Amino acid sequence: MTASDGRSTAELLAGSLLDAAVLVDASDRVLACNAAATTRLGVTGADTGRTLAQLGLGDRPGASRLPLAGAPAGGAAALVVWRTEPSNDDVALQKMRAMARLARGVTHEGRNQLAGFRSFFGLLRTDEAFIAEYGTAMIDGLEENARLAPELLSAFAELARDRRPDPAPQPLRSSVREALVLLEFAMDVRRAVDMPNDLPDVLADRGRLHQALVAVLVNTLDALGGPRARGSVVVTATALDGGGGGLAAVRLVFEDDAPTVPPADRAHLFDRVPPPGCSPRAGLDLAVARRLLEADGGTLDHEPGPEGGNRFIVTLPCAPGEPPAAPGTAPSPTPAVEPRSVPLTVLVCDDEPPIRDLMIRVLERSHFRVLGAASAAEALTILEREHVDVVMSDHNMSEMSGVELYGIAGDRHPHLRGHFVLMSGDPGNLDLVAFSTRTGLPVLAKPFTFAELNQTIREVVGS
Repeated sequence: MTASDGRSTAELLAGSLLDAAVLVDASDRVLACNAAATTRLGVTGADTGRTLAQLGLGDRPGASRLPLAGAPAGGAAALVVWRTEPSNDDVALQKMRAMARLARGVTHEGRNQLAGFRSFFGLLRTDEAFIAEYGTAMIDGLEENARLAPELLSAFAELARDRRPDPAPQPLRSSVREALVLLEFAMDVRRAVDMPNDLPDVLADRGRLHQALVAVLVNTLDALGGPRARGSVVVTATALDGGGGGLAAVRLVFEDDAPTVPPADRAHLFDRVPPPGCSPRAGLDLAVARRLLEADGGTLDHEPGPEGGNRFIVTLPCAPGEPPAAPGTAPSPTPAVEPRSVPLTVLVCDDEPPIRDLMIRVLERSHFRVLGAASAAEALTILEREHVDVVMSDHNMSEMSGVELYGIAGDRHPHLRGHFVLMSGDPGNLDLVAFSTRTGLPVLAKPFTFAELNQTIREVVGS
């Protein structure tokens, strides 16, 4: 069977494939190839009549052979396909491999931070003289640990999360920080970031972007020596002009000082299954990273560094909307809260007594009137008998979630629809992201500082 332009069904099949495909006869001589075979394997029409072995493809991994029945003598006997584009299963596999490679370091870093707290509390009980002399310095260190630990856990949880893609404006500075924090355990890898404060948001799915950036960094970590990696990673970013005064994209560069990828291997660097002897950097990590970025209209490319090493270059389209503020532009001030003769009443709903009690004490010192509830049901009971200006509610509670509490409380007490704050150790949770997007209300990430707690309440009331 042939098409109107004279091509056989087998040729049409090969041409429709995204993966590299070659038609061969019974002697394994090339009869035709598709465009992917040219770009990915270097096979062209000039290779017609040569065998796969002569082209160095006889033992190339990743090949699948589909016999074609009823082939005439000298005609196409098989369609040989090399799957170079990663599948959804490959994306899931790369995520699992990245998590496995990072888990030991993340766990080690978390244990170190918890050990610091345990040691400090032990000294508080037993050595008053030591605390009097060194307590302030230790508290400073513990405060840094308290900041880093949730960032580390949140970044790892984001990598593990599986959800339906939803492209939306993403602050690239935050996305890079979230990916880089997973390398915190690599003590001998120097990390530097040079990204302008007025960098525009990019349009991408958060989960895909996070996995892609982590994939590039994990690949870099392996190239620098794996578990005992040594070297440096420098991240820079610039906005690209799209003409007409608008911004088209953001260019993000990861530069490392690992051995430079040889010129002969660069054509296969993003192959799902690279040829034998190719650079160890080639393979699933970079293939999946490129696919995830391309899904959001981005690109991933490689070039050698100017003085050795490597540059991996990401481009992503800018999110539509207002242009970024000019450098030095002052942010809009937070609306002031009108003075009141009666203090604001805050209801704190959290099923963890230590957290609830500490928040009550802190807010009372800030001159709020504070009520406490150990459950959503108790919070609803209090709201029936007390006037409350702001509700601060944990999201993950046993009987009813914070989002569910907001829905019921808002229906019964409409003034609370704009005066409600959810708190969570996992602010990237899909339900919380949807809640914040729908209502415009904040989600306060645990743990938070007392200053952040007070500021959030005043911003909500001021709005």
